[in-house]
Amino acid sequence: MLLVAAPAPAQPKGSALARARVLFDEAGELERQGQWRAAQDRLRGALRIRETPNLHYALAWALENDDKLSEARTEYVVALRLAHHAGNEEVRKLASTRIAEVDRETPLVRVRFEGPIAPDTRVFVDGREVLLRGDSGTLPVDPGSRVVRVERVGQPATEQRVSVARGVLRVVAVNGDDRTSLTDEIRAPKDGATTDARPILPWLLAAGGSVLAASGVLLLVSSSGEASARDDNTKPVVGGTLGSVGAIGIGVGVYLLLSRGAQGEPAKASRSSGLRIDVSPRAGGGTASASFAF
Repeated sequence: MLLVAAPAPAQPKGSALARARVLFDEAGELERQGQWRAAQDRLRGALRIRETPNLHYALAWALENDDKLSEARTEYVVALRLAHHAGNEEVRKLASTRIAEVDRETPLVRVRFEGPIAPDTRVFVDGREVLLRGDSGTLPVDPGSRVVRVERVGQPATEQRVSVARGVLRVVAVNGDDRTSLTDEIRAPKDGATTDARPILPWLLAAGGSVLAASGVLLLVSSSGEASARDDNTKPVVGGTLGSVGAIGIGVGVYLLLSRGAQGEPAKASRSSGLRIDVSPRAGGGTASASFAF
């Protein structure tokens, strides 16, 4: 047992001082029996009567043996400070040694995220928040079973229990935040769904057909007024073809408009939908063809 001598009061206080000495002696006996928690209660009672570096050191020793390393370190630091002011060299040396040993024995829990982390995500170990740097954060803990809790805004908190031993670094892997709030996503249409980008097709066909028909009429009129038209029938052929194609375009456009209005939805077109015009001038004349599928 590393209990030091009982505290010597600077000013005796009768029954109160006697009670503190009794509590100190009882704590020593409980420690010899391995009853560390009961010893802590006795020492805290003595400290409420009188605060000395010896009592703080004794309490720290009981806490250390009860695996309460964080509290033990705090009490050793207080004992060191009080021993320094009181000139108690024995307690000062003992406390300095125990602080270094507790630092070596204190286990660490490191929480590491595998994936992106949202700015509002928080991590706790036994209710103590872990400061995250990059994709991980580390916190000193007491040996034993610890609870790691991850809190994400808009989602239920998740918890997992881990066991850590003295002097061990325990790494806990946590899934990253898979949320659409982290990145802007453009979602593709689901299977079987299509985006109809052709609501203006009927109008284009009708308008284009009108232009072609008008062009064909103009060519026919101009060719009839030229003397050379008797020997060259290219313009009449092209003009007639354009007029025919224009009429077809107008008819198809009107048909699609009427079918769209009747069904309340766009008319479906096959993969081969489209309009094609071929004009091939030849010696002494020309040929033209037009085709449309829907």
